[in-house]
Amino acid sequence: MDYKYIKRLKNSSIKDDYRKALNYKLKSLSENAIDLLQKMLHKDPLKRIDMIGVFEHPWMIKYERKFDGESSSGEELI
Repeated sequence: MDYKYIKRLKNSSIKDDYRKALNYKLKSLSENAIDLLQKMLHKDPLKRIDMIGVFEHPWMIKYERKFDGESSSGEELI
């Protein structure tokens, strides 16, 4: 997925309800979130981000403490 495409979609007016909802969600995404999605959805598997890269990405690091070592039930994760 091309960043220019995301930017264009963020700024375009879309008539279809589903696409309007997608457009609304994209407008609320941070630049780091868009960057991570772009790297995860890269067409070329050799250029696609790996799991280590995902967990080291600035967007993931930003929320790391929020989910660090606990499940939603409060049990410790392995």
